[in-house]
Amino acid sequence: MKGSSELSFHELAQLVLRSKTECSPRTLAEYRQHAAKIVRLSPEFADKSVCNIREGDCRRLLRECWSSASSRNKARRILLNMFEYAVAHGYISVNPLKSVDPEPVCRARAQVLTLQQVRQLLHVLSLPEYKCCAAAVGIMLWAGIRPVELARLRWQDVQPEQGVILVNNDQAKGAVPRQVKILPVLSEWLRKSRLQRIFNPLVVPRGWERRWQEIRRLAGLDKFPGDVLRRTYAVFHILRFRDFDELEQQLGQSQESLRRLSTEGISAADAELFWNPSFAASGER
Repeated sequence: MKGSSELSFHELAQLVLRSKTECSPRTLAEYRQHAAKIVRLSPEFADKSVCNIREGDCRRLLRECWSSASSRNKARRILLNMFEYAVAHGYISVNPLKSVDPEPVCRARAQVLTLQQVRQLLHVLSLPEYKCCAAAVGIMLWAGIRPVELARLRWQDVQPEQGVILVNNDQAKGAVPRQVKILPVLSEWLRKSRLQRIFNPLVVPRGWERRWQEIRRLAGLDKFPGDVLRRTYAVFHILRFRDFDELEQQLGQSQESLRRLSTEGISAADAELFWNPSFAASGER
């Protein structure tokens, strides 16, 4: 093994990647992408010995390689972990990013669907060519499953009889598994989707990305972010159940971020209808 005076940042990044055997594929991909970006855009930093990297070097790197506060904060978090590995293994004594604070980020109000927009979405899913996508969309809408988690979800993980969806560590963001409750409205929605299990082990059908784009366009939702159904789930859950502890467990997301969601424009009556099984049953599937 090289001494601390010989180990470059690029070599440190490779050691860190090899050490993260329990991380999810998504997390590993993020580490690889950030390391590759540094090699491409700042080769002098990549070749520099880790024991000679200082706080100012890190600040310049973040400023030159990432254009937004949120992307710089994400890069900072990944680099901070890499240098913590170097500290733990004796390559350096002090993490040069320790005194670099995250930047404040001005976030736009999170977008969620109104009850009428949800109706438009369910109407499109009633069309014959999109019925195969109904279960997948319902799981995002009424269980708050992330799009990236949905893409890995298998029918064997969806267990209406036990009333849960199992999000395993190879599916969950951050490799943290959880169980998500199947509430009555989702149970009713899934009841007419059981034949799909015979043809495909995955919840998402073949051609999912293309079909989902078409569904969103036809429902007038193509301008919304990809996680809009997860946010919609969270806001309607807050208004109906007012239980942040439960919501935190269901989503695998911190209460701090959930409490920042705005419920403006959504009424308690809307939320009650959203969670009523009759709302799912009303769509001819």
